[in-house]
Amino acid sequence: MFRTKSGHSRINVEESYFLAADFFLSFSNPTALMILNLVRKKELTPLAISKKLGTTAETILPKLRAMERERILISRVSTRNTFYRIADQHIVRAFDQILKFPEKKLTRAGAPETEFQANRRKDGRSCRRDSFSSVR
Repeated sequence: MFRTKSGHSRINVEESYFLAADFFLSFSNPTALMILNLVRKKELTPLAISKKLGTTAETILPKLRAMERERILISRVSTRNTFYRIADQHIVRAFDQILKFPEKKLTRAGAPETEFQANRRKDGRSCRRDSFSSVR
């Protein structure tokens, strides 16, 4: 990191690559993506998130804390509960773009069927359906 003439901190190019890699690493976990989808509109407690995901709060808490450390989520403590929400709307836009990529990859004309698509077709489910649509 270095300082500009006005005294503000700036990240050099190499540092920005590492920070971007850490940011994208947070999106590599399906649970993290489901959490982001849930908290994109309103802040929720770990218990509310875990109920919607069908798991326990103890399972969700480490991921919430890691996402908070990465500044993807921010928390607000209120009496007995901690509420989590997305830290910045840029994250929502990045999340939306990340979710569009597999959709485009799967629906590309002439692309061979993936194992995921074949399993979805066998089960009678659409491959094009958003896997997070039921988690709201």
